Amino acid sequence: MTTARHQLIEAFRRGEEVIAARFAEKLSVSRQLVHKNLSLLEQAGAIAQQARGIWVLVDPDALPQNAEREPAQPQPQSRDITAPVAQLLAYFGIRLAEIDLPARRHLRFDQVPA
Repeated sequence: MTTARHQLIEAFRRGEEVIAARFAEKLSVSRQLVHKNLSLLEQAGAIAQQARGIWVLVDPDALPQNAEREPAQPQPQSRDITAPVAQLLAYFGIRLAEIDLPARRHLRFDQVPA
């Protein structure tokens, strides 16, 4: 399955000019998603806005070779986390917060230690 970002990169490699609204309609995605990806490619120096709303390829070498996001390798955690959870956290770049947990425990009257 290809993403909107991948489709944009392939369109620029084919030499197409991209208009965000039309491209979004063609892919059946939101215009904002296409514009966000266009902005990221512009910040990388690969494309530029030629005229009002028309984006063209400026530097083919600046286009990412791999359009899809590479999952990060899970880092060793100080807490005991199962492997699937650690991989999921690493993919989204989430690190565990090193905070102290609350010291109070709420017990029901029938669970109070003797």
